[in-house]
Amino acid sequence: MLAFLFKIKNVLFGTQWKYCLTNSAVRLLGSSKLSVGKKCRILHSKITLSNGATLILHDNVLLDHVNIFVDSGFVEINEFSILSRGNNYMNPSFIVNTGTLKLGHHSRLSPYRVWIRYGGKLTIGDYTCVNENSEIRVDDQVSIGSYVGISYYTCVWDTNTHMIYTPEVREGLLRKYFPYFWKEKEKPSTAPVVICDNCWIGEHSSILKGTTLGRNVIVGFNTMVINKEIPDNSKVVQDINLRVL
Repeated sequence: MLAFLFKIKNVLFGTQWKYCLTNSAVRLLGSSKLSVGKKCRILHSKITLSNGATLILHDNVLLDHVNIFVDSGFVEINEFSILSRGNNYMNPSFIVNTGTLKLGHHSRLSPYRVWIRYGGKLTIGDYTCVNENSEIRVDDQVSIGSYVGISYYTCVWDTNTHMIYTPEVREGLLRKYFPYFWKEKEKPSTAPVVICDNCWIGEHSSILKGTTLGRNVIVGFNTMVINKEIPDNSKVVQDINLRVL
């Protein structure tokens, strides 16, 4: 009974009621902190900051139809940047399970999901665009520069996303946590990803762990790049083999 009453108290005192006027739900739990600059708009969005989390929105930021959950992490969105649903079928999710997200000014993110775990660090520069149905996964470090265009249905991952267990261990985990398949607590194999300024990542492409794209690199449609360093001013396409042009 006491635990139930404590949850009700957290909801009542943690809810920022003024955002209900814009069809948004904003909840601050424990020692979390929310800083909102001038002329920011939070529309049709859900924001939950757990104990120890920080979200900083600088002046003229727009959050429109997005879900943000920060658990003991740090998120900073700079001036005039936009997080929005765009043409996604569902509201994009920005999840920080310990880690940091720093977004520059005048950038727009409309991905399917951004997910940061294990203290990962994601930095995105100025005037950069991430289009609909794309995903960024960070368990280590991803750095995306300024004036970068990331097209639709693309993946930027610095992680295997899951540990690779022996069949016996995997079967035991599946039995133990059913119906929550693939539940695990160990950090998988990772390697940083760097995307330098003025790159363009084509639709359905995947930029995977250990990859560095130099300045002005173009990645063609449906191309996978993993653990490679692509020099400045290159074009990368994939048919049977990866080719750097």
